[in-house]
Amino acid sequence: MRFLLYTILTYRKEYYLPIFEVMIKSMALTCSKDIDICIICNRSYVDDLKKNIHLNTFNNVYYHIVPEDKDLFHALMRKCDIAYFKHWSDYDKIMFLDCDIIIQDDLKKLFMKVKARSDKIYAP
Repeated sequence: MRFLLYTILTYRKEYYLPIFEVMIKSMALTCSKDIDICIICNRSYVDDLKKNIHLNTFNNVYYHIVPEDKDLFHALMRKCDIAYFKHWSDYDKIMFLDCDIIIQDDLKKLFMKVKARSDKIYAP
């Protein structure tokens, strides 16, 4: 079974990049490394993200490049762009997390609570 976690980084890099780094560090400390990660971001993030040692501990990290968002509304709507990620149909279960979440337990446990392609969990 394949799992994908995705997040969005397209707005106010100086604010969201450090927050994301805390999230991915918490994930690296608690989660299975077989959860793949897709980061929907603009090009200005990619070089900094590739330097993140915690992000590099995961097997598959994808960067889905989108244009830079000029306001928060458009940045929030990027959640829908997962449908344009070229590998999204390869996954049995997909989860979105805001980049300001601290992970305290293995996300694989949450993935396993949902039946593949039949149940949906939506969280704000």
